[in-house]
Amino acid sequence: MRIVHVTPYFVPEVNAGVEIHVYELCQQLLRMGHEPVVYTCSKVPSEVDGIEVRTFSSFKPLPQIPNPCPFPRFFFELSKEHDVIHVHGQEYVTSFIAALASKKGRIPLVLTAHNVGRSFQERWYIRILRPLMYRSIFGYVITSADVAVAPTEEAFEILSKFRKEGIVTIPHGIRCYSVQENSEGNYILYLGRLLPIKGPETFIKAIPLVLSQVKVKFVIAGGGPQLKPLKKLARDIGILDFVEFIGPVSREEGLNLIRGASVFVAPGNAGYSLLDAACIGKPIVSANQKWNISCIGSKSAIYVDTGDVKGFAGAIVRLLTDKELARKFAREARSYVKAFRDIGKVAEIYVSIYESLIHR
Repeated sequence: MRIVHVTPYFVPEVNAGVEIHVYELCQQLLRMGHEPVVYTCSKVPSEVDGIEVRTFSSFKPLPQIPNPCPFPRFFFELSKEHDVIHVHGQEYVTSFIAALASKKGRIPLVLTAHNVGRSFQERWYIRILRPLMYRSIFGYVITSADVAVAPTEEAFEILSKFRKEGIVTIPHGIRCYSVQENSEGNYILYLGRLLPIKGPETFIKAIPLVLSQVKVKFVIAGGGPQLKPLKKLARDIGILDFVEFIGPVSREEGLNLIRGASVFVAPGNAGYSLLDAACIGKPIVSANQKWNISCIGSKSAIYVDTGDVKGFAGAIVRLLTDKELARKFAREARSYVKAFRDIGKVAEIYVSIYESLIHR
């Protein structure tokens, strides 16, 4: 089958949750003998690790929001003969145009609902625009899909507001990597976009409390609009010398950072890096959020209420000082992800959906 995966951005230019999900799924589809192709606005090579990639010029209607609008060639190329169009994220312009193209070309449409209506909510114009968009183009994407996939409980709730049938729950999948024995690491790692929804400020504020009990290094990897404010915060509270801000990293660089960490932290709504940390076998301190728990299991980390700085610091210290407890959580997380998040099992479910739509 030739399955077109539509995503605004793709690896290696962007290594966030949606992009990694598309990459992992396409890699598995290749291994299964299918023909995935990615349509994206990213400036990336025409082939990424064996995956065919078609890139399209675009512009951003809102320059500070990563939601590109491709030019007409994107629509016309998509509406040509393909077996299935699979769009990722109901809040993207690329998904809306792909939904229109699927109608024109009479091509089955699958939606995976990555967005849960939180990103950039701190901006007043997004709080005004988002409800309007759900009444128009976002809602159209959801209702136009032949099958809408909810990776999380929150995504299911959003989809259920627009349709009563054709919703399937499929978790995000990942390929687990080998574990390095006796690799305890020597720093605390935050890896992800620097956005309020991700909670990096909580991590920064927890660092002085951790340092008052143990001496350890801290690494913050990722880019985003909070980078400069977070550096200023670290300077203001006197811990800048203990924190290394690395900036954006590639997928492989991110995996290597996780391998070298002693504890992985997810102080807000986490991304794929949380799954990676679980697969690699690192002890985790996480915000007590539905998405995070659904990723790695309720017994796989120390969960702390979102924004609880003291609780977060205490959990980090606990894992640093109780090695057996840290190993217990790491084993539990890895076992859970291997059992319930294996990309091979996830891809098989998607293939069964593709085939049912083609042969209906």
